[in-house]
Amino acid sequence: MLSAMTSRPSQTPITGLRIVGGNITGALVLFGVVATFTVPVTWPHDVLFAVTTGLSVLSAVAAPLVGRLRPLPPGTSGPQARKQGVAAFQRAFFLQFAIIEAPALFALVVSFIVQTVVPYYVSAVIAVLLWLLIAYPTDKRVARAERRLDSAGGTSDLAAALSA
Repeated sequence: MLSAMTSRPSQTPITGLRIVGGNITGALVLFGVVATFTVPVTWPHDVLFAVTTGLSVLSAVAAPLVGRLRPLPPGTSGPQARKQGVAAFQRAFFLQFAIIEAPALFALVVSFIVQTVVPYYVSAVIAVLLWLLIAYPTDKRVARAERRLDSAGGTSDLAAALSA
């Protein structure tokens, strides 16, 4: 009886990805709050602002390209296919996530160097929007990834594997 009360419900892989991504993206907001109180909010006249903004825009182009999944080999099915599909989806998620978040973290450092928090604000807003638009693992994105994985004849059953 006690073990039933203290045990936590199991977490699905898709929920884990959403929690990790949400927590790290939420940290960008917290970093922004801290930076607001430690670095002035003035318009930057520095080349590093252009660099950080350019990196953020570049991440918008690069993230979807890096996150493309390769189809499973024809005839791949069962537990092996599910395992390969989940691993490929998670790998693509974390690669996209890293590409999206890196410019914002770089901009945080730049904000302290140029003594204005504006480069961080710009890059953090772009990162949060890109995470929601490109990397957040919605059911629609999972279905699209499953179609891509299964396009060569394999059967990944990705949606079910991530929800189990």
